[in-house]
Amino acid sequence: MRICYIATNSEITGATLSLLGLIDEMINMGNELLIVAMNRGYLTEELEKRKIRYIVISTFPTYLRIGNKRTLKGRLRIMRKKWFDFFSYKRFEQLIHLEKIDIVHYNASTIDAGYKAFKKNNIPIVWHIRELLEEDLGGEFFSKNQMKKKLSDANRVIAISKSVEEKYECLHNIQLIYNGIDVDPFRKLIKRHERKICIGIVGRITEKKGQLEVLKAFNLLVKREFSDISLKIIGEFETEEYKQKILNYINDESLGNIVELTGPLKKPEEIWNTIDIAVIASHFEAFGRVTIEAVLAGSLVIGADTGGTKELLDYLQTGMLYQQGNIKDLEEKLEAALTLVKEVREKEKIQKSKEKAFIDFSAKENARKIEIVYQKILSNIYI
Repeated sequence: MRICYIATNSEITGATLSLLGLIDEMINMGNELLIVAMNRGYLTEELEKRKIRYIVISTFPTYLRIGNKRTLKGRLRIMRKKWFDFFSYKRFEQLIHLEKIDIVHYNASTIDAGYKAFKKNNIPIVWHIRELLEEDLGGEFFSKNQMKKKLSDANRVIAISKSVEEKYECLHNIQLIYNGIDVDPFRKLIKRHERKICIGIVGRITEKKGQLEVLKAFNLLVKREFSDISLKIIGEFETEEYKQKILNYINDESLGNIVELTGPLKKPEEIWNTIDIAVIASHFEAFGRVTIEAVLAGSLVIGADTGGTKELLDYLQTGMLYQQGNIKDLEEKLEAALTLVKEVREKEKIQKSKEKAFIDFSAKENARKIEIVYQKILSNIYI
C-alpha cells in the first residue's frame, strides 16, 4: 500500500512519538510511505535518520485556545488558516497525482491539511483522534460543525481510548484501537535503585499536567520528615508563567536539594531507569502514553481518576488512583506507595501488568490493527 500520513507538528509530543512508532512498523510490513509535516523539527529529524520520505507543507491547525475565537487575534488566525488552506491546495493536488496514494491518514483531529484535495480525488481517509481537545489541550475547533462533518465523511475514525470513543459516539465510523509504543527499549531497561525512593512525573510541564499538584503533595511528605524520597520533574515548560510558579514553590519551600528539573529527555532509559513511583497527574488524558511507559518500566503508578489514566490502570489492573486536584488524597497515596514499592507481592503485581502491557500496547500490535482497517477500506468492507 502507498500511505500518506499527515502529521500535526514536528515537536516531541505523544502524537509524534505514536506516529513514528506506527511508521516504523508499517515499513516493516512492506508498505510505501510519504509523510507530510507542517514544519521542521524533531519529527523531520527522525524521518531523516530513518531515511523516510517526507515533504513540508506549511499548514494551520484546526483549533485555537478556548475563548480566543471572537478576539481580534483569534479572527486573524482563522483568516490565516483559510489563506494557508487556499495556497496549499495545489501542492496537495500535485502530491496526489505524482504519488498515486492509496490511503491518507491524519495523525490527529488538530490537522486537516489537504482535506478538500483528497476528497475531490476520492482518496480514502483515515482520521486518528489522539486528543481530548477541550479537556486536555484547552482548545476548540475553528468550526465544530465543519470538523464534525469532515470526521463523519472519513472512511474510518480511530479513537485511542474509550474516553475519546465515548466523546465522539455520534460518529458512525469510529472504532477503538489503543495507541502503540516501541516496547523494545523497555525490554532492555535496567532499573538503577538509588538510596532515596524516586518519585517522578513525566511530560509537558503545564498546569493541566499537574506538576505543581505533585510538588505540593510531595512537600507534605517532606514536612512529615519522610527523608528517603526525591522528586524528578521531567519535561519542557510550556509557559514562562508556569515555570516561575514551579521554581518559586521549590525555592520558597527549600526543596532544591531533593527536587530535580531535568528538562526534556528522549530515551526511555534516561527517563525511567531511576523512577520507582510514577505519578500521572493530568487533569484529563485522552490516552496516557506516559502511563503505559511507566508500567513497561516496572514503576508503581499513581494516577488521577480521570479519562485515559483511569481507563488504562483499570485495564492493566495495576497502580492506584487518587481524586484529581485533591492534594491530601495524593499525599496519602504517595505514602502508601512508599511502603508498597518495597513489597514482594506488589512487585509481582507490577510484573504481571508489565507483561500484559508488552503484548497489548506494542507499536507492532497497534500497526497490525490499523493495517487491517486500511485493507477493509480498500476492499470496500466498510460501507
